[in-house]
Amino acid sequence: MRIRAYSFIIRSIFFAFWLGIILGLFWLPTILNQFRYDRSLTIFTWPLVLDARYLKKFEQKTGIKLYISYYETNEEMLTKLQATKHHGYDLVIPSSGTVQKMIQHGMLKKLDHSKLSFIDRILPLLTHHPYDFNNDYSIPYYWGILGIGYDTTYFGDTVPNSWSWLFDKDRAPSAICMTNDPREAILIASQYLFGSIQAVQDSAALNKIRELLIQQKKWVNLYSDALTEIVLASHSIPISAAVSSDIFRAKEEYPHIDFVVPKEGGFLQIDSFAIPVGTKKDDLIYEFLNFMYEEEVVEYHATKFGFYTPVIDDIEKTPVFQKISLERFVQLEFFENIIPIKQMNKIWIEVLGS
Repeated sequence: MRIRAYSFIIRSIFFAFWLGIILGLFWLPTILNQFRYDRSLTIFTWPLVLDARYLKKFEQKTGIKLYISYYETNEEMLTKLQATKHHGYDLVIPSSGTVQKMIQHGMLKKLDHSKLSFIDRILPLLTHHPYDFNNDYSIPYYWGILGIGYDTTYFGDTVPNSWSWLFDKDRAPSAICMTNDPREAILIASQYLFGSIQAVQDSAALNKIRELLIQQKKWVNLYSDALTEIVLASHSIPISAAVSSDIFRAKEEYPHIDFVVPKEGGFLQIDSFAIPVGTKKDDLIYEFLNFMYEEEVVEYHATKFGFYTPVIDDIEKTPVFQKISLERFVQLEFFENIIPIKQMNKIWIEVLGS
């Protein structure tokens, strides 16, 4: 009986062994896939800033799978991050004012600069700004200028290099395109009227800004950020508040449109890579960031998407029509969060309802 018992135990062990092998082989693809998915990054980004060909190159080079999700506004990105409690995304590309908000609300991880092989190549002009003074939480990726886009066939030899071409009824065309972002519209008007965005903190100045925007509405044919280059290219509207990258990107196909920085200053827009606090894939993230700032990769993206390069060694490769002097650069302001949202929205409702 004892021999039979031993025999049964041995057969059971062999059966369990081979059953384990068979089940292991059956579940192996799932196990490998799970491992493979751990070697992945989910990037939350604007459209038209990351090229699919280079994303594929990164995947082939590193074995890290990339998942890309898109947002149309900073507010949309913030809302989704808050809804997921800062999880679900490993890398985001917020604008400067939004970086400041995210830092204040504890939404971003501090960067380890020692893991960024390109950190010494970042243009000094793009660093040490108030929204993240030491760039502890954000690293500039692409930047542009909000100024004036215009149709050269309408203006001829005239260069509309002042906000007055949008705000002065004696200069503005009968139809213009204006940004549909209330903060941008209010701060542009402040820069035009008072030479600085800080004027919005004075109630009397803010009232004049409101009156100017209400008056301007009479010749605004379209409030839009997304359609600027389209209306200029189609000769539908001759002038618009515009982002440089939109115009430079469209200029190759439509050479009759151009961009100018207003003499009053214009606005600097820096969009940066930042790491949400919910991710645990820091090593993979730094591997991706170091790839994105390689000279070839930066040059390609800047040329294709029309934005200014963020690194020193590529600045001389910037197309001539994109260049801006240091003197003009220091005139640029940021769209800062210096007006309460409730007050800003009240003004904008009054403007659109006038």
